Amino acid sequence: VEGSAKAFANNTADGTTISKSLNVSSIDDRATGQVDVNLTNSMSDATYAINLTVQNENGNCVFVLASTSATTTAQYGTGAANTSVSYQDYPVGSMILGDLA
Repeated sequence: VEGSAKAFANNTADGTTISKSLNVSSIDDRATGQVDVNLTNSMSDATYAINLTVQNENGNCVFVLASTSATTTAQYGTGAANTSVSYQDYPVGSMILGDLA
């Protein structure tokens, strides 16, 4: 369906738990605060939009940084950082918009 999310994941930033997801097969822990999200069904190309939300343990918003991994048709990276712009393990919500393959 055009205009709808093609995938979403709600996971811990340490890469160990996916609490909710759509079109997500697994997550990989890359480093502190950095997680790769693996898609069940690939996107048509790697130029889709990624929306990330992060909250720390106090419920406050923190910085969202791009992961050091490359975005592909089958995977995207997430990153969460504190106010000192240092990667930290925080829960991350992510959603992508674009066309499925």
